Formats: sequence, C-alpha cells, structure tokens
Amino acid sequence: MNENLALNVEERSLPESDLRWLASFANALSSVGYQPTIAALFPLYPWRQELPRLANIPRPALAACVDLFFRGKKVPIEELPAGIRPFLPKLADLGMLVISPSGVASAERFVLNWSHGVLLWHERPSATMTLYFGPESVALGLRIDPEVGSRVLDLCAGPGFQTLVAARKAREVVAVEINPAAAGLLTLNAALNQLTNIKVICADLVDVQLEGRFDMLIANPPLVPIPQDISYVLCGDGGPDGLWVTRKILGRLDDWLTETGRIHFVGYSYDTSAYGPLAQDLSSACSVDMDLLMVVTGTFDCAEGTPAFAQLVSSLVMHGKADRQTSSVEISNYIKAHDIKWLHCFHVSGQRSSAPRISVLDFGQTDYGGWFA
Repeated sequence: MNENLALNVEERSLPESDLRWLASFANALSSVGYQPTIAALFPLYPWRQELPRLANIPRPALAACVDLFFRGKKVPIEELPAGIRPFLPKLADLGMLVISPSGVASAERFVLNWSHGVLLWHERPSATMTLYFGPESVALGLRIDPEVGSRVLDLCAGPGFQTLVAARKAREVVAVEINPAAAGLLTLNAALNQLTNIKVICADLVDVQLEGRFDMLIANPPLVPIPQDISYVLCGDGGPDGLWVTRKILGRLDDWLTETGRIHFVGYSYDTSAYGPLAQDLSSACSVDMDLLMVVTGTFDCAEGTPAFAQLVSSLVMHGKADRQTSSVEISNYIKAHDIKWLHCFHVSGQRSSAPRISVLDFGQTDYGGWFA
C-alpha cells in the first residue's frame, strides 16, 4: 500500500475529505450484491477463498467484483460495473490494486472481506503476510460487547476488524498497532465503514502512553508458540509458550482500565495438564484484581506425530525462516523440556473485581480443525 499513508498515521485520523469517497465505493459494492455474497462464504474461516461456488456466480458484474476484490484475479476494467470503475484509480493510488497499461485490474496482495457487518481490507494469506486477519479475529469479534457510549482500547489491532466491530457501539475506540502498514490499513477500513470515532496510534504497547482510561480492553495478540531461536512473522510470534505479548498486556491493566473495566482476548498456548496451570498463569499476570472467565474452544494433544504438532511445524516452515527438520526438533525439544501435554485455544473475558478469581468453561473440541469457532 501507499508508503506515505502507512507511515504517517501516528496518533491521528486522516481528514474525512481525503477518504470520504471510500464510503461511496462501499455503497457501490453493496448495490451489486458484493457484501451478501461474501457473507455466505464460511464467515468463521475467511481465508478459504478458492471455493468452487465462486466460479458460478450468475451475474457477470457481481462475478467480476468478486474475482477482483476477493479472489485476487485479473479482471478487465470494462467487465466491472460502471459504478465501480471511477474508484479504481484512487484504489490504485493507495496501493490496494494495480491497473495495467492494457486496462486490466488486479488485487493480488489484498482481500476485501465482509464479516459481521464490516468491510475489511486485509492481506491475502501467504508465507510473508504481516497484515493479518484470520479465524481468531472473527472469534474475538463475535465475543466483544461494548456498552453504547463506552470507551474501548484495541491492542494489537492489525487491519482493525475488532476495532470496527467495537466502534459501531462505542463512543470512541483507540486502536494501537505497532506495524505502520497495518495502522494505515486500519485507517482505510475505518473510512470504508464510515466510522469516525476511531483513533489509530502506531506504537509499541509496551511503552505507549494513552490519555484517560477505558471501559473495555480487547486484544488479539501474536499468539503462536514459537521457539526462541526461530524467526517468525511479527503478527504471529507469541514467544515460546504463545503468551509473551499477552503477559505484557495483562501487566499494564492498571494503566488502562476504569474501576469497572472489562477485558476480552484470545490465546493459544501449551499446558502440562487439562488447563489449570495455564489459567492460573493468566490470572497471576494481571496487574489488577480481575474476575476472569476462560472459555476453552480447543484442546489438542501436541505430542510429536499428532495433527496439532504437524500444524505447528508447518506454520513455522511457512511463516518463519527455519526448515521443517529444524522446526520439528525445536518444538519437540521445548515440549519435552517443559513436560507439555496439551495445546489450548481459548477466549478470556473478565472485569475488575475486589474478589479476584478465574473460572474455566471447557468447550474444547479435540479434533484439530476449527480451533477458534
């Protein structure tokens, strides 16, 4: 995307006039049926883009929009609806698509998704993706419930899915994201959805200083358990146990939450037993007393040779810089050294309380599939 846009979003929102046309673009997409078409495609698994049914859309204008903005296909401009064509040069200026000298448009890097009432530009899944949107993003969006008129803090905001969902009810959402390109994309997504109550801050959550306190904190932090000596994409690296960034967030709750403030976050981590030590680890990391509910959505045997182990290795090979053998050895050594038995996917919600506790609700499926459903 446009480098200037990506690098100049620190603690500001672009003037409405700069991006006001994006709302008209969204309306033009709606008029051809783009949003309801995308909404029908496995909303909990937004990366599944090559579905056979997409090749059989009976309306040519709608099919052209889906091919360009969702599937990443090359589409001659004359095949697109007349109401969409005027926006293409502006989208090209932002780096969201490319127009060839022969008049063919392509959007190979970005996907324009529709999920739970919001349009979202995000990066197409690849080995080098940094502007992430995935199943845990949707899962967290399903679970957040800010009060009307409240003030919300979204940490590790990425392209902004949770930010956008929260902003439909909250008075203000402050979104903190360390990646300048992701922060820039979030700004575009806010304009695309006509949401003017979002403030984007490009900063590291470790030392960011924010004004005032928040009624709700939401976070989809980097959460993939990555051995210390293996390089991995920033948006996914949760440290050896997947909780490196999460602990930093919980350690600053006293800086951010009101006296009745609530939190929502998702995680993916190892444990030595069913989930007891993990739950206590999360509770003890909080810098204020919290009444927490941990809902386990997936519990998987992660011993070498299991599907969960194989998926971790594949993730390291795809998004890291280690080969399959090195990745397998590193994960196996960590698991054995810490007597790890299980891999858990979970959502944690809670509120500040004078009687701290954590309760665990086990809905954990054991088949390694839709881990955050």
